Amino acid sequence: MPEYSRPPIDRTRLCLFYALAYSLTWAFTIPFVYVWLNITHHRLERWMIVFLPGAYGPSFAAIIVTAMTDGRAGVRRLLGKLLLWRFPAVWWTFGHVWAIR
Repeated sequence: MPEYSRPPIDRTRLCLFYALAYSLTWAFTIPFVYVWLNITHHRLERWMIVFLPGAYGPSFAAIIVTAMTDGRAGVRRLLGKLLLWRFPAVWWTFGHVWAIR
C-alpha cells in the first residue's frame, strides 16, 4: 500500500493567515459590540450591517495570503473550489429555502 505524505506547512503563511484572520475579524467586531452596547442600547438596527464583513475575516485572510504567496493562479484555484458540487443542486436549493422559512 503506498504511503501518502503531505507537504510540510509553511509556518510563515500559517502565522500570516492567523494574524490577518484575527485582525480583520476583531477590527469589525469590537466597534460593533461598542455601538451595540453603548449607542443603540442592545437594539439591532439596519445600518449595523456595515459590521457584517467581520464574520468573513478568515475568508478574506485566506484570499489575501493566497494572493500574496501564489498569485492570481492560486486565488483562482482557491475560489474555484467553491464551485465544486458534491451533491445535487436540488438539495442545495432545499437547504436554503428551508433556512429562510
